[in-house]
Amino acid sequence: MNQARARIIDARQRQAEDDLARMLEHESEGWLREDEHESDDVHASTRNARDPDRNRGRRRSRAP
Repeated sequence: MNQARARIIDARQRQAEDDLARMLEHESEGWLREDEHESDDVHASTRNARDPDRNRGRRRSRAP
């Protein structure tokens, strides 16, 4: 049982290392450049998540 588990863990580790090496290779070739529109969408969604009033389309109230 422990040997089987160790083989599975080793196989997953090798796969993760291969995936990382492949990703770094593609990145060095310029394949992982973000599209400008996608990065804008990501920034907008994180900004809206941090500011619930903005997410609902309301202006933040000023200090009373």
